[in-house]
This record gives sequence, C-alpha cells and structure tokens, in this order.
Amino acid sequence: PDKIDVNTSASLSVTGYIWSLYATLITPQNTGSRVLAIINFCMGSVNGYNAYRGWSYQHGPLSQKKLEEQLQDLPNSTT
Repeated sequence: PDKIDVNTSASLSVTGYIWSLYATLITPQNTGSRVLAIINFCMGSVNGYNAYRGWSYQHGPLSQKKLEEQLQDLPNSTT
C-alpha cells in the first residue's frame, strides 16, 4: 500500500466509471458495448479500492507519521 499513488488510482477509478456509463449509452447495444461497460466498471472498482487502500494506509491508525511521533514519545533506553 505504500507505493500506491492515491491520485492516480482515484483518477483511473473515475475514468472507468465515466466510460462504463458512456458504454451503456452507445446505440445499438451489442455484446461489444456490454463487455466494454463491464470491463470499465471493473477497472473503476479495482482502482477505487486501491485508492481507498492507499488513503487508509497514509491516514489510518498506523500511518508512517503517527508511528514516527509515537517513537519520538518513547523514553530513550540505554542498554
């Protein structure tokens, strides 16, 4: 999740949903336009999930910034 670019995944998600909507508006409807709609919907869903994963990794309870802050708050121990 740390290598996921949230902006790119979100953009691809929106693009997939827009093109899947457009594929349903094509007339006449045939198998190719339906497959195009399904593939674009899947692309939007997968990239939407990746955007969520990236965002939750960056802003979630175990984000890198929060871990660094917690490590700084720990007392230094010398052994």
